[in-house]
Amino acid sequence: MTTGALLPQAMLDELAADPTLGSGNCLHYAFAANPKRDSEFIWLDHEVRAFSETYTSLSLSSLKSVVDRYAAWYSEAGVVPRDLVAVYVGNNFTNPIHFFALTGLGAIPVLINGNMDAEIAALFIEKMGAIGLFADDEHYRAIEGHLRPGERWLFQVTDTTVSEPSSPLPSWYPYVHSAEDPTLICHSSGTTGIPKGIINLHQQFFYGPRHCIKSPPESRLTGLASRLGDELSLRVPQRGMSAYPHSHSAGISFLTRAVLTGVPIMIVADQRPKNVLRLIGEFAPTTFGAFSELYAKLSQYDLTQYQLSSVQTWLNTGDTAHEAHIRPLVNVGSHVEGDRLVPGSTFVDRLGSSEMGFAMLKKEYSKDDTSYDRCVGTPFDFIDAQVLGEHGEIFGDNQVGMLGFRSPTITPGYWNDSEKTYLAQRAGYWMTGDVGYRDEAGLFYHLDRAVDVIHTRNGNVYTLPTEERIQKACPDIADVTVIGVDAREQNGGAGHSEPVAIIWAEDGEILHVEALLNASNLALQSDMPGHGLSAMIVVECGDVPFGATGKVIKRELRTRYRRFLADPGVRASLARDFAIATPAGRRVAEVVAV
Repeated sequence: MTTGALLPQAMLDELAADPTLGSGNCLHYAFAANPKRDSEFIWLDHEVRAFSETYTSLSLSSLKSVVDRYAAWYSEAGVVPRDLVAVYVGNNFTNPIHFFALTGLGAIPVLINGNMDAEIAALFIEKMGAIGLFADDEHYRAIEGHLRPGERWLFQVTDTTVSEPSSPLPSWYPYVHSAEDPTLICHSSGTTGIPKGIINLHQQFFYGPRHCIKSPPESRLTGLASRLGDELSLRVPQRGMSAYPHSHSAGISFLTRAVLTGVPIMIVADQRPKNVLRLIGEFAPTTFGAFSELYAKLSQYDLTQYQLSSVQTWLNTGDTAHEAHIRPLVNVGSHVEGDRLVPGSTFVDRLGSSEMGFAMLKKEYSKDDTSYDRCVGTPFDFIDAQVLGEHGEIFGDNQVGMLGFRSPTITPGYWNDSEKTYLAQRAGYWMTGDVGYRDEAGLFYHLDRAVDVIHTRNGNVYTLPTEERIQKACPDIADVTVIGVDAREQNGGAGHSEPVAIIWAEDGEILHVEALLNASNLALQSDMPGHGLSAMIVVECGDVPFGATGKVIKRELRTRYRRFLADPGVRASLARDFAIATPAGRRVAEVVAV
């Protein structure tokens, strides 16, 4: 098993101490510093096209060669520093290649998740003011009819129409970035509306990777060689696997660390659960990185039937994961005890968002942990985390409010949207839109997104703890999402809503929805007296609206089911397509076969 181009810690410390190293030039610094630049260390589960060639693995040398050629082409097409160029391709390694090429020119890549609807993507590109578009054939066919003509366009090309450059790289390549030069615009998930363009800067976006390479982070993987000695490090070399969206800042950041450290990494484009589990067995990563949506899918499989013993750390970033999805994962894999590996891995849960530039709160779980309850742990040592009120007042322990953060990793704002930038800040803190609280021990708890809180006649119901309790009470369901549904005509509570659970199962699985509803409400009433579900709806997974990054779009579900409780006609119509159960006396259906 190759160790790739792994750099010793002393060299990493030297790189981390260089104040000019940042997100815009990290590939060039890594290439100059690494004597093993010709050793392959990036593997792909897919072919990536670069002009007339295709790649399934790369070294620093081959990566830089591809990046340099694309940078020369972009320069030949007229791209200069500060130009915005949109990249709209599938979820593959094409995204980071163009990130490196455009930042090398001092231009600003606008990376767009390939799952984003083409019409929305076109509107987003227009709002950002991109002067060029690089796409693959499939995505260009989808978006071409939505792009408005205009003088700003320098080019619209695909991976099959672009040709080898005939001009040399410009004299300013690689561009010398200042600390506040923009190096990436990514987009929000769009779960609450049209995506926002999130600005990342040369040093702000690199603060997290710099922190990781210069000191062992919270996982049990990094620093393994230095802690355990050469013998064990040869038996268990560091290896990473990235199943993040590769256009997302999290995917770029994870790869950036691998490029700088030389840690072998596999980039996974086909993120169907069975394929991911197969690849883990073949590649044997020690750290696996993904969003919570993929972990939810993996947890539905019998993981003991797959070769997962290499995994020491499951790294989750973004939305935090549910206990029901964490427990199956920490019971497989391995961890270090003394000088040996023993069964059971670590799940590192990290709450963050694209705006944060890095995770804000962290908590580790092992197979022996029993403390969950939506706890998201403590902030990193460079982060000031608080719970705030509506007008910016800082709350004390056990007061529910809005989570706010101060950190050198946080975005300076939204591109072409100063209003949203200023509205996102309160009393000097960036407000993530999350609701939570801090206990006496300094541990933070994540209760909900503010827009998803259900305002009932009996007080607020937070959807994330409700989903947690339903999953614990009903382990047979694949996943669940809880929304608030308008109940004005039903109970006279004008302006109030009631909780409705939407669940889905694996193919061919039969669910007794009335029994699941009763079990859920029994668990909810014991923990939250006076609260319970007004209905449970079983749908096929394909009927659940997911955003570009895999998040459930609760906004769309609220619109779809808005009249469900208030209008019997709507309820009867839905019953023809879905299995629905309501508390005693209002049952519509009992059993569903998906």
